[in-house]
Amino acid sequence: MIDTGVSAMIDFKYQAINVLIKDYRERKAKIEKDNNFLQKNFIYNYDEHGNIIDEICSLRTFTKIETNKGVCKEEIYSKIVNKLGFKYGHFPEIDCRIDEIADNVKHLLNNAATKDLDAYCEVVKEIFAPAEGYFYYQDLGKALIDILCSRHLDSIEINDNWVSRYSRVIKLLDRDHFEMVCAVICYCTFKGQISPKVSAVYQKKLESMDSRSVHSLMIRAVTYNSQGCVIEAIKMCIEGLKQCEVENNIYYTFRFYTCLGIISQTIDFGNLGTQYLLKARDIVVNNRDFFSNEELFSMYINLATYNFVRCNYTETLNAYREANNLMKWEVLPTGFHPFLVALVKTGNIEELKSVIKIALDHKDNYPEESLKLMVYYKMKFIDESSDEELMEYIMSEKSSFGRHNIFTYHILNDLKSYALSTKRYKPFVDFYENPVVI
Repeated sequence: MIDTGVSAMIDFKYQAINVLIKDYRERKAKIEKDNNFLQKNFIYNYDEHGNIIDEICSLRTFTKIETNKGVCKEEIYSKIVNKLGFKYGHFPEIDCRIDEIADNVKHLLNNAATKDLDAYCEVVKEIFAPAEGYFYYQDLGKALIDILCSRHLDSIEINDNWVSRYSRVIKLLDRDHFEMVCAVICYCTFKGQISPKVSAVYQKKLESMDSRSVHSLMIRAVTYNSQGCVIEAIKMCIEGLKQCEVENNIYYTFRFYTCLGIISQTIDFGNLGTQYLLKARDIVVNNRDFFSNEELFSMYINLATYNFVRCNYTETLNAYREANNLMKWEVLPTGFHPFLVALVKTGNIEELKSVIKIALDHKDNYPEESLKLMVYYKMKFIDESSDEELMEYIMSEKSSFGRHNIFTYHILNDLKSYALSTKRYKPFVDFYENPVVI
């Protein structure tokens, strides 16, 4: 029996439950190739021999559930959800706060300091904690928390297996939340977590919304830049800065200037890139109560990388040292390669030796390619290996050294003249002229 007289809040909840039932069942049937999860078979419970024990509900009722045309009895929902591997129950204390939480998420994401978002993220986790493992609550809570965490884009874990139900649940809230989800999904393609085919669907939806929320414009700018669509990324940043001026939005003014500075690393903006990054830095420095140390630290690393690309080695070191003064590191941060090269180029060899020793004491924290680079510098400046030994090392680790890697290019270039004058090192010269593309 299908009951249709439900309130707006209950209606939303059961719509979400219905779409999640369909999504989980279809994925079991299609991805795990389990015939028991085909619609015509799912409505029955079976014994260990494959014989039907009882019927959960009629096929007609189950079809109405999956097509979202009504709500069934609680005992039927419980049996369906249990068969999908979840617990089923209701938490009125959470239900009555969904609209409040959703509105707070939207407001904080566009206006608040990151520390306030992080604090509210803990509040949401606490609200949903009693419902851990329960159908509907688990997905909705995770989706809202991921939206809150989307300023920390690199920490979000999204994959093809659950992206559709993630977006479906949020779509039932409102357009703005769905737009935020689409933006995060598009970005996660760049990280390799989501296939381009899946992402393309959401990118098209995101573009069709033509949103002017600063959060959406920011993620669209980052996504476009990661895809090589530089002009589109710049347009998003300019539009975002205009919107920030209207809203007096400090946080996203900082983010858009930072994004323009990062884009400037790949195209020739003259001194504009430095100006953008310095504007972003000044915003953080002049509003320390609003920004975290991590955000200022990241700002200095971006400034260091930008100056390095333009061979401004002294400015590169100054930015890294500011970062180190802010957050004394025992382990070098991600993207530390310019720091090492800049130390060499400016003749700060003793400091380089100290940095290398610290880094190699924590070698488990670095990817293989970074370790190879540090080993090279250790051989050259601490072990004082000969040029012959250095070239032999590079030739034995070709996959980690290539001229098209801007950092290792400096290493190859330093050895080039010696290699050219030594006929038996012709393989190194050939490698220099035809390097591995990294």
